[in-house]
Amino acid sequence: VIKNLSIGASHGFGDNTLDFVYIDAEHSYEGVRADIHAWLPKIRKGGCIGGHDISIGQVQNAVYSIEAFKYKEVKTYKDTSWLVKLS
Repeated sequence: VIKNLSIGASHGFGDNTLDFVYIDAEHSYEGVRADIHAWLPKIRKGGCIGGHDISIGQVQNAVYSIEAFKYKEVKTYKDTSWLVKLS
């Protein structure tokens, strides 16, 4: 168990060490972007990043504004989760 805010917790992991990250933290546009940018370097090639609440406008706008996702499929699910596979 790690007791920390999302971005602070990301500092405890080395780059390219994780296969999957799921974000369900702050729901503001800036907060979602900051969380994604903090965690992206931690994910290995071929890994996935995802999160919750894509139905919230600010979350959706942030996810679709990430340059690293520009040519990637953002899958969405009934429970309002989203997922991107990184290459």
